[in-house]
Amino acid sequence: MSVADFRSDTLTAPGTQMREAMAAAVVGDDVFGEDPTVNELEGAAARFLGQEAALFVPSGTMANQIATHVHCRPGDELICEERSHIYLYEGAGVTRWSGTSLRLLHAESGFPEPDDIRAAARADDPHCPRSRLLVLENTHNMAGGRVLAPEGMRRGRARAGGAARDVARGEAPMPRALPSTPRAVAGCKLDHPSLEREDSRRNPVGFCGHYRQMARRSSSCR
Repeated sequence: MSVADFRSDTLTAPGTQMREAMAAAVVGDDVFGEDPTVNELEGAAARFLGQEAALFVPSGTMANQIATHVHCRPGDELICEERSHIYLYEGAGVTRWSGTSLRLLHAESGFPEPDDIRAAARADDPHCPRSRLLVLENTHNMAGGRVLAPEGMRRGRARAGGAARDVARGEAPMPRALPSTPRAVAGCKLDHPSLEREDSRRNPVGFCGHYRQMARRSSSCR
């Protein structure tokens, strides 16, 4: 009897087509913005999500930390569901690198109710951290891979009001997690300052300081 293992999409091995794409990738120096394959991937991701630009990074954790550091300053606070990856599995990175505390909400579905988000957003009080960022993990890994529809993300952000901005984090590749209809894809664009699409494959790369010829890694994500 064969057993399907759905613990993570990183358990899969790259197939022949992916290996061929990596071997044939056109390479350049990404530090100088001269890797055409990386540039193509970043452009496609930005267009898909309706964003001004995109940045290719090697992991979802790095993307989370970058987004937090962009939006938050020491003394700020982010709001997230209590089983979120950014809280459980990132080595307290938001506290270490961004000086940002976390306010945890409980939600059986993995997605806090809009009224709970609003209640968690702190008043403007110098004794308290500043509510700056709302993190919505979508799909939500520890909630069974549940997907929050674009309407739900809009409601969460609207209820947070001006007290918090938001980040939509894709635990799985976003196109696979969304219904394959133009309306659903368009709805995912929303008006988020930061959106992340994670594409995990079993093709790790080593790096030291900077990525140079990243085409072989990025070509597997196309």
